[in-house]
Amino acid sequence: MHIGFKAHSGVPMTKVMRHWALPLVIVVLAGAACGPLAPEQTLPEMSLKKVSGTVDIIQRSDTITVGEEADIQPDDVIRTSGRDALAKLRLEGDRLLQLKGRGSIVLDSPTSVEVQTGEVLVRAEEVTRVLVDRVEARASAAQFRVDRGFGSTRVSSYSGSVALEAPGQQRLDVRSFYEVTVTAGEIPQAPRPYRMQPNDPWDALLLQRWVSLEGELKVLSNSLTNNLGGDRPGVAYFSKLAGGEGAGFVRSFLDRRV
Repeated sequence: MHIGFKAHSGVPMTKVMRHWALPLVIVVLAGAACGPLAPEQTLPEMSLKKVSGTVDIIQRSDTITVGEEADIQPDDVIRTSGRDALAKLRLEGDRLLQLKGRGSIVLDSPTSVEVQTGEVLVRAEEVTRVLVDRVEARASAAQFRVDRGFGSTRVSSYSGSVALEAPGQQRLDVRSFYEVTVTAGEIPQAPRPYRMQPNDPWDALLLQRWVSLEGELKVLSNSLTNNLGGDRPGVAYFSKLAGGEGAGFVRSFLDRRV
């Protein structure tokens, strides 16, 4: 004879418990999977890849030379050595950085870095912060670069807008194809047009159309100079060149060297 508790229907309680045991276990396991220790909720992995040159990770007093690829974490210092050195960093989310030449950056957090020396290219689909000389450059949905020298730092945008902020100073937005020079932590009043350098690897890659146009214009300019010799053309020359259209806008340029 079975002796035990009975449910209201008269069925022994042990059978009732057996009936609900499996669903309860499934619910508990599902709840645990959604908890704070669930694997899918851990922070995405951050990594560093060496492309060329020597790339080191400095962790406190330890220096790790990167062979091909390595994991990185907040407070790591990334250092590149060699004129042609290049390292690629992947931070949390959709944030990609490149460190070129002789450079050094500190990984402040999974979403921000501090540039100590060198040239840094940032592609940020999510909000990313770059600190340099007490000035913070912040952007999302943008591609920009930070070139830190000994006395000044150039911040420029290839696409999107970069916000520059520093304590006690007015915020400045640097839009596409503009740049600023930050000296001693001072943000200038206004940006200026971007100065393209065809021999710069990032300019050559990201501004290929404009680099090609610059080359074509230089060829045309040299050809025009050779054809004119020592003569200085007037407005009529350029009007004829334009098929009879008005060319008065060139008047302010005519005093310059041919």
